[in-house]
Amino acid sequence: MGFWKAARRLALAGLACVAYGTFVESKLYQVRRVKLPVLPPKSEPIRLLHISDAHLLDRDRRAVEFIKSLAGLEPDIVVATGDMISEAESIPVLADALGRLLEKPGVFTLGSSDYLKPRAVNPFKYLRERGQRRLLQADLPTGELVAALEAGGWVNVEGKDTVLDVCGVKLEFRGTGDAHIGLDDYPKVAGKRKRGAKLLIGVTHAPYRRVLDAMTADGVELILTGLTHGGQV
Repeated sequence: MGFWKAARRLALAGLACVAYGTFVESKLYQVRRVKLPVLPPKSEPIRLLHISDAHLLDRDRRAVEFIKSLAGLEPDIVVATGDMISEAESIPVLADALGRLLEKPGVFTLGSSDYLKPRAVNPFKYLRERGQRRLLQADLPTGELVAALEAGGWVNVEGKDTVLDVCGVKLEFRGTGDAHIGLDDYPKVAGKRKRGAKLLIGVTHAPYRRVLDAMTADGVELILTGLTHGGQV
């Protein structure tokens, strides 16, 4: 009897954790501030805003208001690492929520949720590269999302690199598509940083080791990724 009582308590504790993570913590949006000593000596500080995994739905007003509030941080550069939407209807909602942020210098990559509608997925597959799925055909209007983000001047760095002058410092950004759906092709952007660039930044959605290791081997000094929801996953 003692064993079954303990097992029942353990099961209830597990269900409580799942319920908290699903219905409570997933709505506790946060801004985390981190100082990174990666700029050249005597450089002015740069405020970089990293946004990822909004999974925005048209009806999610709380998420919309949180995204709108981020403009108040007055970043110098914005980096978005994918999974920004979960339905076609949320594309104009996202663009409106980003507001003044789209007028800032910015770069972005996409995640699987920017191509595919939500569906039940075993989360443990993310722990095995063999468990990844391939993108065969998008069922969301990804092109409209890209156009909305590019409208204000943000640069899509999937399989591309770009150099932006931010606060008088030339930053090189290079990115890949989402490795979890087989869209990463790091060799397209591989190599040492461009002449004149003072900092090399990698941008991708899923932090697969093959992407991170390749970037690290090239001397990428800062890598920004999504997928893990700030550590929740």
